[in-house]
Amino acid sequence: MERYTYGIYLNPGNNGFWEAVNSKIYVDKTKLISYTNELISTEQKFICISRPRRFGKSMALRMLAAYYSRGCDSAELFKGRRIEEEKTFGEHLNWYDVICLNMQQFLIEAENQELTKYLEQEVIDELWEEYGEHSALNMFTEYSMTDQGVFEEYTGFTENEVKELCEQFDMDFYGSL
Repeated sequence: MERYTYGIYLNPGNNGFWEAVNSKIYVDKTKLISYTNELISTEQKFICISRPRRFGKSMALRMLAAYYSRGCDSAELFKGRRIEEEKTFGEHLNWYDVICLNMQQFLIEAENQELTKYLEQEVIDELWEEYGEHSALNMFTEYSMTDQGVFEEYTGFTENEVKELCEQFDMDFYGSL
């Protein structure tokens, strides 16, 4: 089985999910993929996976990245799982460029930098490396960061409000562009 890692943020591959399914405590939650497939190309396509701490957000993120990420072949990895029974299984498998962001990681790594600017630069650097300067900037502009920041544009919260909420509820926040 191919266990390919493409990038940190762009098409992260299937290593993380491969490790999860080979763990003793893995629970098949691949039906989430079926639900997500139903939302592709609809107004509901932006999804926030929000659950209490230690309830599988990271595993769900790795599963979705393994399924959708271009640049790896995850067919064998999903063989025998619930998603394989769905009619849309092969339709979206490893078909998209995926930007996978763990907001808690950015909160830690940004340190004293402005979080939005740090996030933006990290993602642009990776897109630039993969697609070249012109293509990367064009791709990123499609998901432009407003003056108020990416969080406010996609969630209605400012960057500081997101930080406060994460601290207040001792939770992880995963967003996608």
